[in-house]
Amino acid sequence: MPDGSLLLTLRQINICLSLYESEELAASEMTFAQAFLLNEIFSMDSLCICSAWSI
Repeated sequence: MPDGSLLLTLRQINICLSLYESEELAASEMTFAQAFLLNEIFSMDSLCICSAWSI
């Protein structure tokens, strides 16, 4: 695969993910990054998940 073809494919994937973010996550008012992070937190092998605000 020529390098230009790989770059074009990666750009197309980026566009598709951006469309997914704007269409599917708009109802939840979350960005793709927020949804991804939330999924990572809840998939951890922990008995409890806690958050705290610290200064």
